[in-house]
Amino acid sequence: MGWNPRGMRLRFALLLPPAQLLLAVAMWEWAQRAPIPKGLDSPYSPTVDLVSKGINAPAVLSKILTLPFYRTPHWPPSILGLTADEFLFFVGVVITWYLVGRALDRYIHSRGTGRSRMTVGEAIANVLCLALGICFFAAGLTVFSESIRRNNPTGFVALGVLLLVWSVFLVGVPALRLAKRIFRRATTSSSG
Repeated sequence: MGWNPRGMRLRFALLLPPAQLLLAVAMWEWAQRAPIPKGLDSPYSPTVDLVSKGINAPAVLSKILTLPFYRTPHWPPSILGLTADEFLFFVGVVITWYLVGRALDRYIHSRGTGRSRMTVGEAIANVLCLALGICFFAAGLTVFSESIRRNNPTGFVALGVLLLVWSVFLVGVPALRLAKRIFRRATTSSSG
C-alpha cells in the first residue's frame, strides 16, 4: 500500500486562497514601489494596483466595512502594518478565492450527482452572484469607457476588462444553473 496520487483530490478551496493572497500581497508591494508620474492633477493608481483590484474585484467590496470610520475622529489603527481597508482587502481576497475554490471543488467532484431541487441557500447565493455580476458589468463598462480620460489609461482598461470577465462568470454560472434546473424540471414533468 503505497502512496496513490490518483486517490488524492486537489482541493481548490485550500489551494487558491493562499496562492491568491501571496499574489495580491506581491502586487501590493510592487504598487507601493511604483514611481508616480509628475505633474498629475488627480490621484494616480499604478497599473499593477488596478490589475490586482481587477483580479480580486469581489474582495474590493470588503473595504466598504471601513466607510463608517471615515466620519469619526477615531480611525481604526493599523493592523500588521496595514491600514484597515488594506487589511480588509486581503481578508476579502482569502474569502473570495475560498468561495471560488469551493465552487470549483463542488463542480469537479460532484459530476453527475446533481439534485433536482435547489435549496433556499443556493437560490440566494445565485441571486447575489447575478446581482454582483450585473454591478461588475456596469462598473466594467464605465471604467473601460472612461479609461481614456484617466491618468493611467492602460491600468484602467485592464481593470475594466477584468471586471467584465468577473461579470461573465458571476452572471453566466448562476444563469446556467437555473437553466439546467428548469430543463430538468421540464423533462421530468413531461416524462411523468
